[in-house]
Amino acid sequence: MIHLPETASTNSYLSDLLVQDPDLPAWTVVMTDNQTAGRGQQGNSWFASPGLNLTFSVLLRPTMVHAQQQFDLSRLCALSALHTLADILPSAEMLSIKWPNDIYYGDRKIAGILIEHSLTGSNLDYSILGVGLNINESDYPSYLPNPTSVRIILGHPVDRMEIFRSFVQEMRLFYRHIEEHTADRLHSRYMQCLYRRVGYHPFQDKEGRFDAMIADVLASGELLLVRADGRKSSYAFKEIAYILC
Repeated sequence: MIHLPETASTNSYLSDLLVQDPDLPAWTVVMTDNQTAGRGQQGNSWFASPGLNLTFSVLLRPTMVHAQQQFDLSRLCALSALHTLADILPSAEMLSIKWPNDIYYGDRKIAGILIEHSLTGSNLDYSILGVGLNINESDYPSYLPNPTSVRIILGHPVDRMEIFRSFVQEMRLFYRHIEEHTADRLHSRYMQCLYRRVGYHPFQDKEGRFDAMIADVLASGELLLVRADGRKSSYAFKEIAYILC
């Protein structure tokens, strides 16, 4: 593992390493105590006070995965984070995956994931899985809408490196489904863990707000919604938003 006191982005650092050494082995990890320009989904920044949380990136080489199945890596990473947190938090049933791969405890975000892929032909060459886990943060800026952390939930600080080791162990277990071509099991478990999986909930697309039920998450990663009148629509990540309030 490469442990840096500070870096702009662990994903970017790992990507730069791959330019220098294209044969960098799978399961190389870059972790930092202070990520100064962490990135989230849709270009959002990732907030994490120095030394309190987990910000790291993992290199995988899932060359057996077709480009059209790359969302399996998102499922893998989200489930690894959820199962890791389920072992240490009370009321583990409150944990869920907010599509595509944020981890929620109740209605509050406790982890985020940013995945970047490189392709060779029609298959993946490598994947960089960037993970941010809110561990020992005790106070958040008011501009963040709904964050929480392990410390806030438990009421005391915890050993973040122990949580990191648990995460990697979970990821290795889930990765077997990729290697053994049983990723359909990842899909089943992912669907069971989806945030607001049951019932109708408010969403917003380019045409406005509407209520819908989650019907599925397709192999492409698109969210399939069904409205009360039976109409179905599928959305890529940036095409749809949850209405959280």
